[in-house]
Amino acid sequence: MKRRKDRLAKIQQAKRRLEKAQKDEDRRTGRGKKGRPLKRPRGVPEDAKQSNFTDPDSRIMNTGGQNFEQCYNAQSVVDAKTRIIVAADVGSCASDARELLGMVEAAEKNVGVKPKRVLADSGYKSEENLCALEKAGIDGYVALGKRDRIPDKVHPSRPATRRMARKLKTKAGRKMYKKRKGLAEPPFGWIKNVLGFRSFSVRGLPKVTGEWSLVCLAINLRRMSTMMEWR
Repeated sequence: MKRRKDRLAKIQQAKRRLEKAQKDEDRRTGRGKKGRPLKRPRGVPEDAKQSNFTDPDSRIMNTGGQNFEQCYNAQSVVDAKTRIIVAADVGSCASDARELLGMVEAAEKNVGVKPKRVLADSGYKSEENLCALEKAGIDGYVALGKRDRIPDKVHPSRPATRRMARKLKTKAGRKMYKKRKGLAEPPFGWIKNVLGFRSFSVRGLPKVTGEWSLVCLAINLRRMSTMMEWR
């Protein structure tokens, strides 16, 4: 009976988490405020929505093809000259677009200098992000499509995206963006294959963020050891 009561309590907690998340999402997107009929009331999650009992902060994410796993979204910013990770964080949202501006701010805070340019793949694209980079005076190179495909036409309502498309179509723009893969991808390869780190060993976003910071620190120290003059 105790196990049944505990199980029921966990189910009720999960239900409240889903309802709260749906209310926040509806408030953020303005769902139902445009006069369109709703399939379900605001604040009521879809039937297929899930909440993990073991680690509620984590989310089901696509890890490639048809593969889905319970995950966190680890982020890093790499300095082009030293190949050192200058900012790191973890999110519970599969979308990278929400992370771009926060990671740029974190890098500036840690280093004390605003980045001159930012290279990012298509997961980080959004009109808001591109406008913010321009406003901050940062030379951005953000892919606009899968496999770095550049759309032939961009709607006039997205002027920053149109300017990015024109930039990426130039020879200089393509050359600059090609540097991204050689900067952003290697640290993750080092972390997985050199350190052997492929999954978090703790639960909860605060603890996972701390573990990711330690992992990035370890790979930085390994990288820096080859740059130092030992006496």
